[in-house]
Amino acid sequence: MKKIKKRPWLLIALTLVLLLSVSASTSQKFQSVMVGMLSPLWKKIQYQQDQSIAQKIESLELENTLLKSKLEEIKALFIWEHELQVTATEMIAQTGLTLETVENLERNQKEAYTLFDLELCSCPAKVIYRSPTSWNSTLWINVGENENKKLGRPVIAKNSPVVVGDSIVGVVELVKEHKSRIRLITDPELTPSVRALREVEGQTLYLAKGEVHGSANVLWRSRGHLLIGEGFNYDYEDKYGPERELRSDMPILKAGDLLVTTGMDGVFPKGLKVGIVTKIQMLREGDYYYEIEAVPTVENVEELSFVTVLPPLNPGDF
Repeated sequence: MKKIKKRPWLLIALTLVLLLSVSASTSQKFQSVMVGMLSPLWKKIQYQQDQSIAQKIESLELENTLLKSKLEEIKALFIWEHELQVTATEMIAQTGLTLETVENLERNQKEAYTLFDLELCSCPAKVIYRSPTSWNSTLWINVGENENKKLGRPVIAKNSPVVVGDSIVGVVELVKEHKSRIRLITDPELTPSVRALREVEGQTLYLAKGEVHGSANVLWRSRGHLLIGEGFNYDYEDKYGPERELRSDMPILKAGDLLVTTGMDGVFPKGLKVGIVTKIQMLREGDYYYEIEAVPTVENVEELSFVTVLPPLNPGDF
């Protein structure tokens, strides 16, 4: 039979007797000493808990804001679809809509649904760092590979478009476990393929195509948000219309034209807003394209706090 050791039990019993026999004043002094010793540790634990709770609240507030935004986008999409159908019906009834116009309306609707599908699979993110020495070039956000594991698909990946609403902010160029680096639209190295859009008497005209990029590198934080456009022409026929001369009756570029992505660069989906044309450079002898200046459509590009990351167009390539 195994022998029971009595020493531990005797020590426990002796300790209990001592605790029960001490006076109230001695007990309070002991408690005071223990509280004084453990107070810093408790404050640290409490601070960490408060920080964790604050981060969770901030995360929930962000998710709530983005959910409201998505609901507004869904609402706007349904309203837009209804208005599109009403407009098409009225034009057919009143003016005799052509097959080409109907096809353009259907094409616009399809592009809107494609963007909507991407946004449903998107991931919200918070800007956590933006260096003053590369203010117009890059920033860091608080999502990375860990979010892909949660989502079950590669949303945060190299070449994932980054947007605010329906306007381009930039593209993911580096992904870490819990953070990612974004190359901004105002950086000279990012060159999305774009096209000029213009509203004329209720009809959307698709005009000159080219590329835009940031205006210049800066050595310190500055408001250098000017975009430079190059290669803008309409030198061959496409599904939106016939080719047009640089100097034609219908100008292929005007100040105020909206620049949107074409989808031809393989990075950005078609139909995202990029900028507004502000200046068109004069043509020189022998030029076969326009050079332009534009400003980004994304609001408050200098003070970004939250962005949305869309899935890459070709996730299998990265």
